[in-house]
Amino acid sequence: MPSPVALNCIYKISEDIIFKEIEGTSILIPVISGVGDLNSDIFQLNETGSRVWEMLDGKTPLEKIILTLIDEYDAPTKIIEQDVFNLIQNLLKKQFVYEIS
Repeated sequence: MPSPVALNCIYKISEDIIFKEIEGTSILIPVISGVGDLNSDIFQLNETGSRVWEMLDGKTPLEKIILTLIDEYDAPTKIIEQDVFNLIQNLLKKQFVYEIS
């Protein structure tokens, strides 16, 4: 079971995931043996989720990602924070990202 999501944690994208944007929809596809595994869970991201994905570089703490989103989107801080936490929890559970520190 993944550890709890925390503001001071840094997350990195798994090398076994392909990010594709198709007709305005962002999707994550797991890769098995170098080939996209379309039989596995394909994960769809909304606009905010795509923005979070772009910032998961293995260097930026989650808190900074959330602060960036607060500056970029017109939504309450608590909503943004909860949405990001939920997204990271789902990505950790699917092993699409992993915790660096």
